[in-house]
Amino acid sequence: MADWRNKVDPALRDYLEVQVRETNLHKNAYNAAKNQANAQLWIAVAVLSKQLFTINMKLNVLEDALREINSKVMSVKETTIYREEKVEVPKVIEVVKEIKAKTEKKEVKKTPKPKIVKKVKKGNIKKSLKRF
Repeated sequence: MADWRNKVDPALRDYLEVQVRETNLHKNAYNAAKNQANAQLWIAVAVLSKQLFTINMKLNVLEDALREINSKVMSVKETTIYREEKVEVPKVIEVVKEIKAKTEKKEVKKTPKPKIVKKVKKGNIKKSLKRF
């Protein structure tokens, strides 16, 4: 009977054993049914459904707590940022002006150097062409 359970993938085997033990707690219920195998499967589905419901409830509680913490943190940050902006705005403006001044100095356009075109003597071209 337990032979098929040994052939299950080892990664799943532990989970299967937990579900079998959990389903065996309700043995009286599925033994009273006409089709015991189906009843046992439905009990296993119900056990999984209960576990999923419990996990979802815990997740909802955690999400609500995180939302509450986030809203409190954001309200504190907004208040702190507002206070800091009142104090630091003149400093920020000075820094921006310094950066603009530096970039304006760097943006001075350089006039390109004129290209020097060498005049080629006619004699040199003839000599060059003779080589080919």
